[in-house]
Amino acid sequence: SDYGGAGDGATINDQAMTNARLAVARGGVIYLGPGTWIFTNGIYVQNNESFVIRGAGMLSTKILSFAPSSGGNAAIRFEGGSIGSTLLTADALRGATNISVTSTSGFAPGLSIRIDQTNDVAVMFPIHPTSNSIPLFLEHSLDRLQGQYGQVHSISSGTVTLTKPLYWDYKTAFAATLYRRSQITNCGVEDIMIEQRINGATGNSGVRALMFYQAQDCWAKNVGVTNAGEHGIVIGLSYQVQ
Repeated sequence: SDYGGAGDGATINDQAMTNARLAVARGGVIYLGPGTWIFTNGIYVQNNESFVIRGAGMLSTKILSFAPSSGGNAAIRFEGGSIGSTLLTADALRGATNISVTSTSGFAPGLSIRIDQTNDVAVMFPIHPTSNSIPLFLEHSLDRLQGQYGQVHSISSGTVTLTKPLYWDYKTAFAATLYRRSQITNCGVEDIMIEQRINGATGNSGVRALMFYQAQDCWAKNVGVTNAGEHGIVIGLSYQVQ
């Protein structure tokens, strides 16, 4: 209500949420008190922002979302992005933390990474896609399913060291690649119920309730979902999201 909103089940709170997002400091909290808070657009948060949306409890605070299937396709969506890649210059074997790469430019301690390679059919069944579409959780395509996310511990000449060991062998023969990412970090949703509607009907196919996409160290805590159009809570291309 400090930013022009109201949880009275009638007020449209899109502009109030925008006002709150402009005012809140990084790492701050946007509090939605008891009541029903209506939004006609999705709350789409990108990696230049970091805050928590907090209610008064699942049974007290409800977000009633009429978010369309465009513009983030979720009632609440937190999303980061990719910012570059480099090829491996030597095989990185399971259990290793050091990765030899063509260039360490742009990598830095704390940065999120993804490492992947084209599928090694010696350890995976061949993939026979039935369509050309790429599922939401994939970075590139069905021929690069062998991959994992991680975080940079340190950088030295030609080497990126990770905080946790690899759980695949990543080989130059399979075009192993290390990607640096600009993840959205330290965002969360707490103590809220999310309900979806469209044109007065329950649910909206193609729209998720809560989505973490290319996120790191984010969370959902005591969050309920009703009438989700496609998925309730989605986590994709993310690291340490709970």
